[in-house]
Amino acid sequence: MFLAFALLMTLTKFPLIGLELEKPLKQVSYGKAIYFKNKAFFSLLVVTNITLLLTYTSRFFLTLQMSENNMSTENILYLTALGVLLSIPFPYIYGILSKSYSNKLLLISTIVSIGLAMILLNYLNSPTGYLVIGVFISITTFCTRSLSQKIIYDIFALDKQAWAQTVLTTTNWLSAIVGFLACSLFIDKLGIQQIAFYSALLSAIAILVSLYKMDIIPEQNS
Repeated sequence: MFLAFALLMTLTKFPLIGLELEKPLKQVSYGKAIYFKNKAFFSLLVVTNITLLLTYTSRFFLTLQMSENNMSTENILYLTALGVLLSIPFPYIYGILSKSYSNKLLLISTIVSIGLAMILLNYLNSPTGYLVIGVFISITTFCTRSLSQKIIYDIFALDKQAWAQTVLTTTNWLSAIVGFLACSLFIDKLGIQQIAFYSALLSAIAILVSLYKMDIIPEQNS
């Protein structure tokens, strides 16, 4: 499991270049409240962190469910690593799609992906089913981070992008902490069906925020 986790974190930390994330950023001073007054950016923070929180919790419950079904550690590791490998082409696919579709629409598709993964945890109890769920989780993990950074490029002028990305990255790690804490607190109180229901509800909230609050209006360089 540690090998698969390391692979997942490595690919997440250094996203595949299909989404063209490499851009020179001009450094600016930190702590400017004006960023949080930007409705699109604040909505992006909410949506991205809900989505990534669901990826961390779904990964935890997927591993737990495989373990409860008496799968060996070796098989769990194999399925996890295979799911990550099968998801590798998707950042490139999303990069191609971004030429025809908006980044916001593509971000919504990743929210749908993780919501579907949580729902499928109720119904797919075979190794193949676990693999499919793992692919959905990995796609969401990789593409959500990359797309959210691209949306920052769409929202802010060049001289504001570095600080906005710093805030986004920091809150993403906070969502991971919250996700693992939520797992530890609710694992004994809620069954997988209730967890799937609340996850679907959170996914729906994230989609609504994306549709109705994330109005992307590009800024001009100051």
